[in-house]
Amino acid sequence: MYIRRKTEASNGSAMTYLSVSEFEQVLRGKGESYQALVEAAPDIIYALSAEDGTMIFLNPAFERATGYLRSEWTGKPFASLIHADDLNRATEAFRQLLRGESVSRLELRLMSRAGDYLVAEIGAAPEVEDGKVVRVFGFARDVTERKQVGEALRKSEEKYRTILENIEEGYYEVDLTGAFTFCNDSLCEILGYPRDELLGMTDRQLTDEKTARRVYKVFNRVYSTREPSKGYGYKVIRKDGTKGFIEISISLITDSAGQPSGFRGIVRDVTNRVGAEEALRESEARYKGLVDTAFDGVVIHQDGIINTVNRAYATMYGYTVEELTGRSVLELTPPEHREFVSTRIADGVEAPYETLGLRKDGTRINIEVSAKNCLYGGRPGRLAAVRDITEAKRAEKALRASGERYRLLFERNLSGVCRATLNGGILDCNASFARIFGYKSPKEVLSAGTLGLYGSTDRKNYLSRLREHHTLNNLELCLKRKDGSPVWVLGNVSLVEDDEGNLSVIEGIWMDITERKLSEEELKSSRELLRALSAELQVIREKERTHIAREIHDQLGQALTRLKIDLSLMADDLPADRRHLLKKTASMSNLLDEAIQSVRRICSQLRPSALDHLGLTAAIEEELSGWHDRTGIEYDFVSCPQDLILDLDRSTAVFRILQEALTNVARHTNATRVDIRLSNKGGYVNLIISDNGRGIQEEEVYNPKSLGLIGMRERALQWGGKLDIGRRNVSGTVIELLIPLGRLED
Repeated sequence: MYIRRKTEASNGSAMTYLSVSEFEQVLRGKGESYQALVEAAPDIIYALSAEDGTMIFLNPAFERATGYLRSEWTGKPFASLIHADDLNRATEAFRQLLRGESVSRLELRLMSRAGDYLVAEIGAAPEVEDGKVVRVFGFARDVTERKQVGEALRKSEEKYRTILENIEEGYYEVDLTGAFTFCNDSLCEILGYPRDELLGMTDRQLTDEKTARRVYKVFNRVYSTREPSKGYGYKVIRKDGTKGFIEISISLITDSAGQPSGFRGIVRDVTNRVGAEEALRESEARYKGLVDTAFDGVVIHQDGIINTVNRAYATMYGYTVEELTGRSVLELTPPEHREFVSTRIADGVEAPYETLGLRKDGTRINIEVSAKNCLYGGRPGRLAAVRDITEAKRAEKALRASGERYRLLFERNLSGVCRATLNGGILDCNASFARIFGYKSPKEVLSAGTLGLYGSTDRKNYLSRLREHHTLNNLELCLKRKDGSPVWVLGNVSLVEDDEGNLSVIEGIWMDITERKLSEEELKSSRELLRALSAELQVIREKERTHIAREIHDQLGQALTRLKIDLSLMADDLPADRRHLLKKTASMSNLLDEAIQSVRRICSQLRPSALDHLGLTAAIEEELSGWHDRTGIEYDFVSCPQDLILDLDRSTAVFRILQEALTNVARHTNATRVDIRLSNKGGYVNLIISDNGRGIQEEEVYNPKSLGLIGMRERALQWGGKLDIGRRNVSGTVIELLIPLGRLED
């Protein structure tokens, strides 16, 4: 099936074809060499007119095939020669030629002079000039004898096929490439493929690559020696993916010249037989493999003498398998345990028992033995499985010690430790847990459960969070003691699985933080009192500053104004020739102007009048203008809305925070520009001050010595607001203030 080689045509001759132009030369009496070929051709060569289908040329082969003279049919329509039943197909083929298409291997029956019909295989091609078919050239080969032989062969094959289809074995024929050319139904059933799918396949598609190479060698040997092969078996893969085993016979097929053309043979399905044999081998190998790879030692002994052991048994005792064979099992037992083991063997005890084993190096191991009587080699024996439990014994001892340590840690822990269920039952707790909740002992807590420790809503929320996260750390809860008094606890709790694998057990460690919470409340109250006191001091301070500013403005300012007026009148009364006095009065007037400006500046610093009369926005604009004149630092101020309406106390707090921020910018930042934004942000006064200076450091933000920053925060907290201070993305500092527009109690 796998041999390929070149072969000559069966008749040993080669075909010669003429081109259209060469054929035209023949028709026109030119091209003597081509004309000789046409005249000598064994097949009929003809030409038809494209107009009416009349025959315009016929070679001598026409006369030999039909018995007619060429002159009898030249100029007559070709249809007159065609059998009536084939006329439609012939007409359709002629139309196809007129469309410019070729026709090949068309079988038609042609009338002979004797009155019978010969079978001809027709081929034709159109000649096209200027896009139009002008004539048709073609040939007709007499295949009558071949058809008769084929019919006889068909009948013979039918008989042969009937025999093949009724045998149980599969029959196949393949070509030299290994492709199936014929098979019977039995082979299709064996391989699981329908016939139309199997034909054309190779056996390389029916097995794995390794098997395919072996099969190839067998076929190649048959090809080389021409000797048949019988009973060769190998594994195949059926269409459904299942595997089967077949045995095949192989014989060489030769053609009429005696050259190899393929192979044939019989296929027998031996899947069941091979499966049974393989199952037996696998069973034996599996048993041996299981024994050899078992973690436990396996030993068979008769009359106390070892016959066979596995590697695990030999390794357990420090011997090789060969060293143990023929040795007494009692040699592997310490002297003080030999009587105990002998009794178990003699009594045929099958229940597992523990004893000691004696290793080759003299060390002892703890072993567990499970044994039963058996037949081995036709004689009574005993099969024993021996397990080394030395490590298990050590682990058991360590576990008991660990459990004892856990129990001591559990009972002596100063924190309360508890294991409870989701439905409120307590599985276990220590004395500290009982003490935290006012119980005398853990036993009393176990009977009470945890439901009394919670309010209904608190417990529901707590369990909901625990089910969601499974672990809650640093959880603070206010629960109830036995007497109903509140107790604050801090706990780490986890939701774990019970013995059945359900998440239903709560494990927790709890600390009593009631005193700490009380201290925190006291500290909070103290801070609130201090903050209230600070706020009150700020109010008093603002009032005092306002009072001082008014007094200075009203008293000192008026006095300086009167002096200014009097000095001006006096200067007007002085004679013009008293130049030194006039000069002196002018100097005194300038000093009075400076004093008046200083009084105004001091009054503004103590309490800007714009804040009281024009509002926060105007006061900020006035403050920024004066600050720019003093420091030279550029600024940009935007207020949205333009006039933000606030009560006087809040306006004062915002203004003082702005003043302190501007002072810090001038003193510490090396900034050249400040941006101020004042807006209403969701019911809050929002003041943002940003500069382009060096940027504040984190340690400076929370430095306890930064009293200015602390004062700014306290002013914000006084009105229920907050102050954030931080660095800008590139450079500089950003201060953002938020203070509620409404009253604090609202």
